[in-house]
Amino acid sequence: MAGTRFSVPVPQRDMPINEYKGNFKGTLSFVKVDPKDGKMDLSFQILMPGFDYDKAHPGRGDSHGWFFYTTYNSEEANSLLEVNASQNDKDFIAAVNWKKAEEYIKQGKFKTMKTNYAHNKYDESTHTAKTEWVKEVKVLDPAELPGLVYFLPTPKSPHGCDVDPSGEYIVGSGKLSSDVTVHSFSKMINAIEEENFSGEAYGIPILNFEAVHAGSVKQSGLGPLHTEFDNKGNAYTSFFISSEVVKWKLGTWEVLDRKPSFYSVGHLMIPGGNSGEPFGKYALAMNKITKEIINSIPVVAFCGLITSIFLGFTIEFLEWSFKFFDWDFNFGSLYLSLNIFQKLLVLWFLGIPLYFIYKKMRRT
Repeated sequence: MAGTRFSVPVPQRDMPINEYKGNFKGTLSFVKVDPKDGKMDLSFQILMPGFDYDKAHPGRGDSHGWFFYTTYNSEEANSLLEVNASQNDKDFIAAVNWKKAEEYIKQGKFKTMKTNYAHNKYDESTHTAKTEWVKEVKVLDPAELPGLVYFLPTPKSPHGCDVDPSGEYIVGSGKLSSDVTVHSFSKMINAIEEENFSGEAYGIPILNFEAVHAGSVKQSGLGPLHTEFDNKGNAYTSFFISSEVVKWKLGTWEVLDRKPSFYSVGHLMIPGGNSGEPFGKYALAMNKITKEIINSIPVVAFCGLITSIFLGFTIEFLEWSFKFFDWDFNFGSLYLSLNIFQKLLVLWFLGIPLYFIYKKMRRT
């Protein structure tokens, strides 16, 4: 299953970007894998509102048959997205009943839309690829097909979407929220059966937040992204801004521990953590940004400043001690004659030896 990170006009056409709202659409594409030869084919698509669809996770256990998809920019903004796509307190997790989608496809309740895309197939025997131009695709419209898609309100600009080993808890990590939001699958089903809706978006029901909300990990960190699980009922969430991994308890939502993780940690992996039976001993935190060098520049420059002062005093001392009056050299005057860029370079190069001594002392 693949979603459109950025929406496009449907049907495809040229149009002004300021007419984005209501005219641009997203799609969730279901790719079928042949069990015999492993070849892939686009089976069908679900036509969605023009939001941005990000991370997805399949259900397991009782939630098997569902996909959960984070989506943001429910404002349908088209400019200055850092500001304009962050106005709503809550965006959504889209709960997609893919079993129901298969039923609708078998019943012929799809629309055939014209398209034009290249399906490239690699031939192992000839080591060449062949291009097949596909002209149409099957599309399901959730506004016309009840029970296909529901929206779960989730603060704020959710990115990661993860399902715990039992399949009961759906974790939504809002990039702009200091809390980690957890929904309950069983509560979601009850809300659907009771039609406990707070509204709709382009014909798709929006479930009442309180009706599906299982709990929140309060003030857990800044910039939550991804969550993994162990086999003891604990969850581990990466935090991009506060650069840490936070351990918390499923069910009580209590923060148990936190570990600083350099730098700006994003994706997280526990062996088996994305399964019904996690078995890993370690959590692997992967940094989104490498900034050791960037952070080191002011430290190296400071070391250079200390070194230049030391060298200046040393030269003056030598001139005075050994009366090198024939060597008319003034280190301070030479340095002051340089432009700002040259001064920074001098400080940086002079500071490198002292910086490495500083680093070695820190490690020791």
